[in-house]
This record gives sequence, C-alpha cells and structure tokens, in this order.
Amino acid sequence: MIEHSKSVVDRFWAKVDKSGGSDACWLWIASRDSNGYGAFKVNGKKINAHRYSLSLQLGRMPNGLACHSCDNRQCVNPQHLHEGTHQSNMDECRERGRTCKGVPNTYTAKLSAVEITAIDQMYRSGKNHREIAEMFDISRNQVGRILRREQWKHIRKESKCL
Repeated sequence: MIEHSKSVVDRFWAKVDKSGGSDACWLWIASRDSNGYGAFKVNGKKINAHRYSLSLQLGRMPNGLACHSCDNRQCVNPQHLHEGTHQSNMDECRERGRTCKGVPNTYTAKLSAVEITAIDQMYRSGKNHREIAEMFDISRNQVGRILRREQWKHIRKESKCL
C-alpha cells in the first residue's frame, strides 16, 4: 500500500513545475534516475515520480507500467499517464518512432521530440540555459542550439506539451 497522506502528496507536488498549464507536461524538477525518470521517496522507498502521480489518480498503484502518452519521462501530469503493459509500451514506442530498449532499427538520440518541446516550455517559463541543461543532462550550448532551432528544427511548437 502506497502512502497518500497530505504531507507526502504536498511534498510530491512541491517538486513539480505546472507552469505550462493543465494540458501541458508537468515537469518533475527534483532528482531523476539514470533513465531520466523522476525519483521520489515514500516511507524510505524510491518510486518513479510518474508512477506515484498515476497512483494518486487511480487511488492505488498501477497494476502494470505507468506509461506516458506524451513520451516525456519528466512529465507527471496525470492527464498524460495511463496504465499499460510492457508490450503496449513497446508498441507505442514503435508507433511513435521513439528509441526503445529492445526495439531494433531505431535511432539513438539522447532527447525525444517531447523533451525538445519541454525545453522550449521551460525556457519560456523563465528557466535559464544552465537549469535546463542540468535537468536534461546536456550542455548549456546544446540548450542554446535547441532553442535557436539549429538542432531539432523539425520539431514544431504546436505540441500539446507546450
């Protein structure tokens, strides 16, 4: 049983940037694991932040995976999360052309298209290059190239995660 006491829930939401609005990706701004997912501790046990967010919506822990409809590992917006299986997650990965572990013939970009739009969103909400670079484990120069559309220029700003 996962704890949903007011103090734990308040501590959780204090680590989330909701500045983009209710339909945008809500970005986890605290620690992340080696795969880029938010890391949150409840009663001394580490849990993925997006799993905890989905558990708040469901009133229980997800039976399978907590999957992102937005493909943004930092997103904890319950509107962007759904329960899934490993197979359904891999199917979504293939359909969206993402890099997925165990899925052949995919490219190996460090960032996804959704993370690129999240970088734009964060910059427009007042985060500086250094803060963004640290959150995505990239260089400040890389952030600048993304924001100036020197790289990832094919990503359009009309994403739902803006």
